[in-house]
Amino acid sequence: MTLEEIQYLGQVVAVLGIFGSLVFVGLQIRQNTAIARAQVHQQLSDTFTVYLETLSSHSDVVFAGTSGSKKLEELSDEQLLQFSFLMAGLFKIWENAYYQYKSGFLTEHNWDSNYKWMLTWFHMPGVQIWWRVRRDLFASEFQDFLEASRRPDSGRPLPEILRAAAKAAAASE
Repeated sequence: MTLEEIQYLGQVVAVLGIFGSLVFVGLQIRQNTAIARAQVHQQLSDTFTVYLETLSSHSDVVFAGTSGSKKLEELSDEQLLQFSFLMAGLFKIWENAYYQYKSGFLTEHNWDSNYKWMLTWFHMPGVQIWWRVRRDLFASEFQDFLEASRRPDSGRPLPEILRAAAKAAAASE
C-alpha cells in the first residue's frame, strides 16, 4: 500500500468518524427534546394539581370562582378579589402553556386539553368582564390569541355537565 493510499484511507476513516459523530449528536438532540417535552408536561400538570388542590380545600374560594364566572355583580368585595386572584393564577398557567406549545415543548395532544378548558372559562360572562379589566396582566400575543377565539360548544358550567352525565348514567341502568 502506498503512502497516498494510506492517506486516502485515513481521510475516509476521518469522514466516517465525523459522520458517526453527527448522527450521535442528532440522536442526543432528539432525546433531549423528548425529555424537555416530558418535563414541560409534568411541570404543567404539577402546577395545575397544586392550583386545584389549593382551590378545592377552600369552599369560599370555589364559590367565588364558580359564581363569579357567571355573574360578578353578585359577589361581595372580598369574593371579587378572590375571583380576580383565581383568574389571574389560572390564566397565567394557561399563558405559560400557550408559550410552551408555541415553542414546541407542549405536544398537540397536551395543548388541546388545556385549550378546550381555557376557552370554556374564558368565554364565561363573568370572566369576560374580568378580562376586559385585567387583560393587561398578560402578554399582547396571548391577549390577541384569546380574544380571537370562539366559545366552545361545551361552555356549560362543570356541575351542570356532571349532573347531566349522572342523570344519563342513571337512566341507562
